[in-house]
Amino acid sequence: MIRTAVFALSASLLALSAPAETLSKDAFTAEMNKARQAKEQYKTASLYWLLQRDDLSEGQRRYVELTYADWRGSSGDDLVGSVDADFAYMDAHPNHISDSFYRLHDFRFGQYDATAERVFTATNYSDQYITDLWALGYWMDALGALQASNLRPNSTLIQDMHRTGYLCPEEQAASDARYMYTLNDVEYRLAICPSTHVPTFPSPQPWAGQAVQTVILEKNRALNERQAELKVARYASGD
Repeated sequence: MIRTAVFALSASLLALSAPAETLSKDAFTAEMNKARQAKEQYKTASLYWLLQRDDLSEGQRRYVELTYADWRGSSGDDLVGSVDADFAYMDAHPNHISDSFYRLHDFRFGQYDATAERVFTATNYSDQYITDLWALGYWMDALGALQASNLRPNSTLIQDMHRTGYLCPEEQAASDARYMYTLNDVEYRLAICPSTHVPTFPSPQPWAGQAVQTVILEKNRALNERQAELKVARYASGD
């Protein structure tokens, strides 16, 4: 009887530890299509949760990781995270790096590098400065710069700040509306959210406050060192 109980327990443990059945091709395609149809930051959120699943094949996971790195830098407004994800992919899958990946990475890195340089060399608040902070993934710092200035940035950024929960409708906000945009004939009147408000999406990069330019400069130096090492390795290997 004890032996039977032990066998039953062993079978239960094996069932719990057994790998999940790999996601079918059709089901995987459906998940990716759902992510593609999502709006802006919801795209990257969809892929983040997809990567938490344990039923992806090795090839499926690599594909999602590549797409996740790409989308973090474009629709996800997280250029720092995008470049970090590229390097993480190269570390994890050194035998699955194509020429097209290198080309896309170099393009993304160029976008990141130029944006970071504009931020850490800026001498005053501007629409470009706030937009660049947001694009790099420093959303809380972009909001802080917006609040500290009298600027009203472009409507695309205001829409992003609204959708992600960093600007609130006037009736929910702590002050009168300062930021407006119109979409599909609907006018949105927005202001800084109250201090108790929790954004829909957390900032991809941590809040840096007064040290934000120094933080971005130091991160940029580290990533440029990594990029230089990558180029040396590629040159040595003939890629």
